Amino acid sequence: MKKLMMVCTLLLSILFTSFHASAAETEIPKGAQDFADTHFKNIVLDTVKGDTPGSFNFTPSENITFGPLLKIYVMGKDFYVGKKKGSEGIVDANEYISVVYQDGKPVNAISTYLNEAGAYDLAIFGYPYEDVKELAKIKENESLLYNMENELWFVYNGKKVKGLNKAGKDLLKTQEKSIEDYQSVIVDMYEGKVGTDTGQDGAKGSILAQYNPENNNLLYTLYGAVAVLGAACAYLVIKNRKLKAVK
Repeated sequence: MKKLMMVCTLLLSILFTSFHASAAETEIPKGAQDFADTHFKNIVLDTVKGDTPGSFNFTPSENITFGPLLKIYVMGKDFYVGKKKGSEGIVDANEYISVVYQDGKPVNAISTYLNEAGAYDLAIFGYPYEDVKELAKIKENESLLYNMENELWFVYNGKKVKGLNKAGKDLLKTQEKSIEDYQSVIVDMYEGKVGTDTGQDGAKGSILAQYNPENNNLLYTLYGAVAVLGAACAYLVIKNRKLKAVK
């Protein structure tokens, strides 16, 4: 009986470990990182070698490097109306941004997003310099929260938000807020403005979050495997007890 329980526990722990590993790997999807590694530098160098690199804050130097990809989140419609509380209403936008460095100094930023065909493509190249300087300060465990309609950028860690650009800082009026307090500000700001046809982001014209069907399929597969294995183990335990009772 002890051996049976050990086997069931071991198999279940392997499945749960696989699930957590898979979830961690999707933080920065391979497709997004591959696109950045393959295309970002060429896109930037085309501008650096062009006629007006200064319009993007560049000099003619080709010493270009990039910061890590940062995940961008948006607010789902349920967040705007207070239907989903706090971080539950925050949605992955499947968009990732990286600071562009020239000679070791942050000068611009570039981003990639998951398009409707399921492939990563160029999102935006060219961000305000003041925003870029703030982006360069973001820590490893932090992401971004964005509202396109009002150009609000925030640093987001899952529990708190703090303003990144001037618009974001002006809205918060404090250095940072809990995600719940921030939601109260947003709900008041958008009261009566969020309709049924505004898309998942809730604000007309904002970035629409897209889900990754591959990740969802993996999630359902793992949950299904855990359920089946759990049922099998329970059956074996019950059967073992019945056999002992007969003896």
